[in-house]
Amino acid sequence: MHITLVAPLWPQADWFPLLLDLLMDSPRVLPMWRSLLRQPHRPLFHGSPEKLHLHVWRLSSIFSRKAAKFMSQPVRQSSTSVYQAKWRFFYG
Repeated sequence: MHITLVAPLWPQADWFPLLLDLLMDSPRVLPMWRSLLRQPHRPLFHGSPEKLHLHVWRLSSIFSRKAAKFMSQPVRQSSTSVYQAKWRFFYG
């Protein structure tokens, strides 16, 4: 099985080496449409989608040992708090 993921090209991110480990093909750059990212149920769009450098990544669902270890680790409370705050801001 394969997974298609839309994610930014952020080599400095902690998760980026894992992404490369799962990569099956070259990532594809998403076109820069102003309407690319919209809040659900509201006509509010991301103000600067070009800053996100979004790509489409084709990944294998057959995880390497490295990927399995990474995914089995608990998420730190500080990371969870940041993710939730960003989600609340986006979702509104």
